[in-house]
Amino acid sequence: MAIHPCRMLHQGQTLDWAVLRQAQLVLQLVWLWVTVLLDYSVSCEIAVWRCH
Repeated sequence: MAIHPCRMLHQGQTLDWAVLRQAQLVLQLVWLWVTVLLDYSVSCEIAVWRCH
C-alpha cells in the first residue's frame, strides 16, 4: 500500500506550516521581550542620567 506522493507532499507542507507558525509565535515573543527589556534599560539610563 503505497502513499501517494501528493499526499506526502501535502502532509509535509502542513507540518512545515505548523512549524513556521510556531517559530513566528516564538519570534514575536522574543521580539516583545527584547523590546521591553531595551525600553526598560533605556528609561533607567535616562533616569540615572537625569539624576546626575
